[in-house]
Amino acid sequence: MAETVEDRVRVICMSLPEVTEKLSHGAPAFFVRKQFVMLWPDGHHDHHFPHLWCAAPVGAQAELIETEPERFFRPPYVGGRGWLGVRLDGRPDWDEVAAVCRDAYRTVAPKKLAESIDIVVVLDQDMRRVVEEQRLGYVASVCPDGTPNLSPKGTTAVWDDDHLVFAHLHSNRTVGNIEAGNPIVEINVVDPIKRKGYRFKGPATVHREGTLYEAGLRFYQQRSGLDPCRIEAIVIISVEQVAPLVSPAYDDGSTEDEVEQRSLKMYRLERLR
Repeated sequence: MAETVEDRVRVICMSLPEVTEKLSHGAPAFFVRKQFVMLWPDGHHDHHFPHLWCAAPVGAQAELIETEPERFFRPPYVGGRGWLGVRLDGRPDWDEVAAVCRDAYRTVAPKKLAESIDIVVVLDQDMRRVVEEQRLGYVASVCPDGTPNLSPKGTTAVWDDDHLVFAHLHSNRTVGNIEAGNPIVEINVVDPIKRKGYRFKGPATVHREGTLYEAGLRFYQQRSGLDPCRIEAIVIISVEQVAPLVSPAYDDGSTEDEVEQRSLKMYRLERLR
């Protein structure tokens, strides 16, 4: 079964920092302190098609309605405050919908949160190397009761310039936490011999079907021969923050080679040459 309009909008909105979802007038609404998006999946009033009401920057409503009247409209009740109506019937451009929702978020969110979504993190060559070499990431998520959950993911990989991915094989608790409305995760990937690595942080989205799910199945089959039948979902993390992880073993001025040699000796290992 394909993802519904409600699924797509929820992924877009819940990936933004500190967003909560509540029912408002029987329909899903998304808040960052204040409401910024209202979803009418079955239509509302005279608009008998799925659509959004979105907060919008000053002047955006008039400009978008004039340039794309087939997609945008002035909604009832909130239109007088500059909010924008967005049609979701037909074949919506989901990149455009995501951009409108992000503008809505910026319009309503506190300044620091609004600015945070414009910080672009690009995974550099060394970050990619560590992830590709190690493949094991420790994913921290938050349970509905606020307690932490930490789980190793042996399928951790680089998805693109600013996303990581892992396959849901037996990740019921981690995936459950994300789908329960706690999308922010942190992934630690560390070389246990050199005792260096990175921590990656950002919102995760779970894909159980659709284009990204199918792409993920192909990715893992080509990468390691992983049987698609074993994968329940593909989890993609939008990396918004990265920080290096460096062991205190370096505090005494030890070089990377020296730390590596001590680790190999401790674990009774040898590097293959």
